[in-house]
Amino acid sequence: MPEDKREIREQDPLGHDYRVLVQSVHDLYNRDHYYISDLPDENRHFLYSHPGVESIPVPAILPAFTALAGQVESQTEPRYQALSSRLSALRQIHDRNWFLMTPYEKRGELPAGVDFHSATDICHTAFGFDPKQVVESAPVTPEEITAFHSRVYDSIPVGVLKTAAVGPDGQPVSNDDFVSSETGEPVKQNYLDHPELLRAKRAQYLKELTLAKNEGKQAERIAQTAWEIVNARADAIGLSFPRTVVRTSSDKVGYTEFFLFIPPPDDPEKEQHPSILTLYPSANLSAHRRIMGLCHELGHALHMPYQYDFYKKDGESEYAVYDSVTPPVTEALADNMLKLLFPDAESLTAASMKLYEVTGQDINREQLKKFLETNVYGDADPDYLTTKERLQWQRFVTFEEVEQSDDQRAVLEFTRMAEISLLPQNEISSQLSHYRYLRHYIFGYAAYRALVAREVKGLTGRDRATALLELCKQKPPRISQEELTSLLPPRPAP
Repeated sequence: MPEDKREIREQDPLGHDYRVLVQSVHDLYNRDHYYISDLPDENRHFLYSHPGVESIPVPAILPAFTALAGQVESQTEPRYQALSSRLSALRQIHDRNWFLMTPYEKRGELPAGVDFHSATDICHTAFGFDPKQVVESAPVTPEEITAFHSRVYDSIPVGVLKTAAVGPDGQPVSNDDFVSSETGEPVKQNYLDHPELLRAKRAQYLKELTLAKNEGKQAERIAQTAWEIVNARADAIGLSFPRTVVRTSSDKVGYTEFFLFIPPPDDPEKEQHPSILTLYPSANLSAHRRIMGLCHELGHALHMPYQYDFYKKDGESEYAVYDSVTPPVTEALADNMLKLLFPDAESLTAASMKLYEVTGQDINREQLKKFLETNVYGDADPDYLTTKERLQWQRFVTFEEVEQSDDQRAVLEFTRMAEISLLPQNEISSQLSHYRYLRHYIFGYAAYRALVAREVKGLTGRDRATALLELCKQKPPRISQEELTSLLPPRPAP
């Protein structure tokens, strides 16, 4: 591995120049505007990359893109084919943001070629597939939505269904429309006819499950208990994570978990830096969501060192950082960690109940298990895009299309579509905020999750862990449009 900036330039000039462009675009647009990479900046501190590189002056960026593209495209090795896709997508992100941040009356003065690129276009360039084609060719049907709502209804405790719903103003709403006046029991069809009531009930139960008194020393106890539970599950199947320090912070509102991965120095005489996992109590999560989030972040901790090895051992400088134009297999491996460590609703319920013992909450175990069976494990081990994921893609694509002409209407349309997915208001706001920042990258979560699930389908315990570790050692592949189409669920026979 090159030890300093000069050695990087000499031994891997194209990789070095790519890293310079990533740093330059990151410094211009990352922050809260558009996710570029996991390089440190004033708001985000993820992957530490050393030795670092410096960004170049803004006027030099476009010529640098042009020069590097010509050099990379002249290479025939698979490495440079992948790098070419990443470079082209990075250029699209740069141009998109420059275009949007330029006042309308001055856009005619932009350099030739600088134009708007949609998130789906950038996704296609970076990852190989266009999610918009799936949204348009295979939209979620009304029958699929009804079936989804029916499953959610069946997972909510009857006691919650029978109590009055809470309206948008926080006041109770009469339940005469969805509870039988003759029997006093909830009427399922009434809920299916009025999904806004079903959404209110789901939110009501999730509020009951929110960890109580999750602040100060109590938050630290919850975090430590969750960490010990997850680690014990990993130990049981022979899986070990990098040395990690878990801490809590109230500095930011809205985050669930936050991971800082620091590759250990190569000098064996130096003490290895620990990875740091920060939990934000302000996220107001339920116990099972806290466990799920930990599993996801530790999936990153497991995967990132293997990706860094492509730089450390092979000298491929583009792998010294993680950027948003790298096919996001890391998100898929992270999402698949939950069902590796907690393969069924019973195991996740048991873990969740231990957290409720810390908070002293009286949560009905069987009701929680039933809820998790549907809402977390209802799709078993899906090696296809789920109804929830496809609904999510539909509202992301619709939002961006409407946003170009009317931002307020786009938000209203996004909210309306999210309500069909039964998301509580706080989750709608959070998801919209994430989409505005992640854009093209967010489409990779579902596609690669399904792809990885297909690779480990039917495996459990140590066998599943071994398969996931093998995927960690591979370079992230692109997904063709044909492969993406194969991830759609089979249509029922007419």
